[in-house]
Amino acid sequence: MQQAQKQHTKYTIRLQKLISLIFQFVISQKSPNFETRVEQIGQSLQSLTNLSNFELEFKFDQQKTLGICSILENCKNLSSLKLKLNNNEITDDMLSQMCQSLSSCKNNNLQILVLDFSNNQITDDMLSQMCYSFSSCKNLSHLELILKNNYLQCICGICSPLLVLNNLQILVLDFSKNIIKGLTVSELGSALSKCFNLISLEFWLDDVTIFVFAKYLPNIINLRNLKLHLEHNSVSEDQEKQLSIFVLKLKKLVQKQISIF
Repeated sequence: MQQAQKQHTKYTIRLQKLISLIFQFVISQKSPNFETRVEQIGQSLQSLTNLSNFELEFKFDQQKTLGICSILENCKNLSSLKLKLNNNEITDDMLSQMCQSLSSCKNNNLQILVLDFSNNQITDDMLSQMCYSFSSCKNLSHLELILKNNYLQCICGICSPLLVLNNLQILVLDFSKNIIKGLTVSELGSALSKCFNLISLEFWLDDVTIFVFAKYLPNIINLRNLKLHLEHNSVSEDQEKQLSIFVLKLKKLVQKQISIF
């Protein structure tokens, strides 16, 4: 018994010194002691207080397993955080738990944040809460929100948080396979035009409302890299020409990619 405790202490000390971790978690719900195993792993990761780089990928859809995200509450030194929770049937209630943990991870070190919640059941209200949870990360310079194929109609919830992220330079947004209203896309464009340090933008949308957004592109004055992905088969030639005109007004642009399919 004492030997086991010593062994556990030794591993705990090693974990405390760990600064980088990529964690892919794939467990079948049919596995023996499924929930117990998830809880044990979550407890083991509680000692990772010195982590600066953390990437976590889930491959299951049990609500209780999201409790593993509570380890974020102890990670005060993170500079890079990547959460990949796609294809998990995540609902608003489940994501709310994760956002609470992310909110408690407030620190001035976080510079890179990647949240992949594609193919879930996330709604407009939850998008707002998610964005609010990272709005206090003042030194965030790289942000990716992958929300493909959810229940989104309004994306205004991201606008206010973007305006307070004064150091944001790289932004990736994927709202494809949602039914986004044109007015909210316009509000996003207006918000981005006030992100004066933004130099790289990648944007997915599968509706012609992207042309509503495009008129704000010339106002993103420091943009150097631009990628627009439009999953729509009814784009007219006039619309394509208009989009090209907006892009040409970006004086500092050095790299562009416009995909319409």
